Amino acid sequence: GTSRPKALYVVPRHGNPSGASLDKDRRAKLAALAREFGFYVFADDVYHLLDWSSAPLRRLLEYDAAYASGESAGGGDSSDPAAAAGGDTAALAIPDDARVVSISSFSKVLAPGLRLGWIEAAPSIVAAVARRGYVVSGGGCAPFTEQ
Repeated sequence: GTSRPKALYVVPRHGNPSGASLDKDRRAKLAALAREFGFYVFADDVYHLLDWSSAPLRRLLEYDAAYASGESAGGGDSSDPAAAAGGDTAALAIPDDARVVSISSFSKVLAPGLRLGWIEAAPSIVAAVARRGYVVSGGGCAPFTEQ
């Protein structure tokens, strides 16, 4: 059979070393391809914080249908998707249109030693990450390989 990617890592804005950015059409196409072929896009969005242009591009995350619609992983308060699911792990399933995860950190723009980062994504993706034990336990080595 044919092998398809599970994930794609991209720096959509001001990527090193060229400083190139994906234009809005490519951002939209990438999000559409991720939905169509079922892979996740991990957008290293740290440099959007440094874009002071008069007409900044929308973040790649904003082209994700589930994030843009504010879908919730079980209804209720979408600001806390794990609580909204009420402990029902089936309610925490990630819908097919939730495909883009924005990752950022202060280590690239503020202080290299400051190892503090965050993710933004559709509530269902945030809930799936939040229910992993390593988030509660304070982390560990290569946590995504433990799944």
